[in-house]
Amino acid sequence: VAHLSGSSTPANVFSIGQKFVIDVQAHDGETAVKNVSIGFDGLFASPQAATLVGGSGNLYRTTELTVPPGIPATGSSITATASVDDFGGNQATSTLSFRVEPTRDPTAPTARWLSPWEAALWPAGYTSVASSQGVPLLLRVDVTDKDKDGSGNEIPGTIVAVELRGPANATGQLATTWTPATLVPGTQAAGAGRYQLLWRVPNSVPEGTSLNFEVRVSDSGGHQTIEPIHLTATAARRVYERVDSAVLPSDAMLPSGATATGPVFLLDGSTLSIYPQSDGSLRKIARLFLFAGGDLDGSGNLVVKPTVLTSPEITSYASSILYYPLELEIAEYLGVGSGASLDVSGRGLMGADGTHSIALPGEVGAQP
Repeated sequence: VAHLSGSSTPANVFSIGQKFVIDVQAHDGETAVKNVSIGFDGLFASPQAATLVGGSGNLYRTTELTVPPGIPATGSSITATASVDDFGGNQATSTLSFRVEPTRDPTAPTARWLSPWEAALWPAGYTSVASSQGVPLLLRVDVTDKDKDGSGNEIPGTIVAVELRGPANATGQLATTWTPATLVPGTQAAGAGRYQLLWRVPNSVPEGTSLNFEVRVSDSGGHQTIEPIHLTATAARRVYERVDSAVLPSDAMLPSGATATGPVFLLDGSTLSIYPQSDGSLRKIARLFLFAGGDLDGSGNLVVKPTVLTSPEITSYASSILYYPLELEIAEYLGVGSGASLDVSGRGLMGADGTHSIALPGEVGAQP
C-alpha cells in the first residue's frame, strides 16, 4: 500500500509536492526474506529499497518519496512493482497502481530577485583572490504562490520547488542544470518564502559580457515560473573581496590603471570602513555595488558572509575625535544586495572611563 508520510491511511492519488511511502508485507517461512525493492514504470527513480520497519517483523517500507513538478496537467498513472527475494534464490512480485496529479491551483507562482537584480553590474576581468573557481555570490529571491478555494476566494498556494542557475563560464553561458535553493531561516510563510543559493561567478569575465541568472519556481498546481535577470560586466574602479579593511583619508579608492568612472564593488563578506578625507571634502565615486557571499560548511550548508560598508569606530577614550561619519558621495547608483548593508549602528565609546569623558556636541557626558 501507499500512504502519505506521517499517515497510516492508504491512498491512491498524490499531488505535486506531497511526500509518501510504500509499504510491503513480506514473509518467508523457509529461508527468510533477503531483500525487498520497489520498481516504478515512470517518474520515480528505480529501484527503491524497502527496509524492515522496526518491531513489525514483516513490514517493509521505502524511504520518503516526493511527487515532483513537471507532470502533465491531466496527471499520470504509476505502477509500482514490489520484488521480494529470499535466501533460497526465489523471488515473488506484486504490483500497485496509483496516480500523481497537480492540484486545482489556477495561478502560477511569482518570483522577485533580491540579489543580484536586473541590470546590476559585475567587475569585468576580475579574478578572485580567494578561489580559482570564481567569486562566491549570494543569490536570493522572494517567491509567492496563490490559490483559490471552492468559492473563488484567494488563499495561499503551495510552493514545491525553487531552483536557481547562473553563468557556467566567463562567456556568461547559463548552466544546463538547475540547483535547488534552500529556504532562508525565518522567512517561511503560507504560500511564500525567501530562498538562497551560493553561486561562483567565473573569473576574468570580459567587459560587456552579459551574465545570466534564472530562478524556476514550481507550485502544486503544475505551474512553473522562470524569472531571468542579466548582469553586465564593466570595468571597475576598485574591487574589495573578502577583506576587513579601511579606506584611509588619503586613499582615493583608485588603483593605478583602474577606470576612474567605473563602479566600486564590495564582494563576498567584505567589511570596509571609510575614513573622512583630511581636507574635509567628500570622497566621490560614480557607482557602488555591495554583494554578499558565503561558504559551505562541512555538511554542505550555506554560511552567509554579509558585506558591510561602514565608518571606523573610535577605540580610545584618549582620542581627540569623537566619531567618524560615513562620508561618500555616489553620483549615479548605489546597489545593495540582500545580505549586504550600509551600517553605522556601532555605538563606539560614548561614555567615560576612569579619566576621560566622551560626549557628542550639545550633550553632557558622564563624569569619569
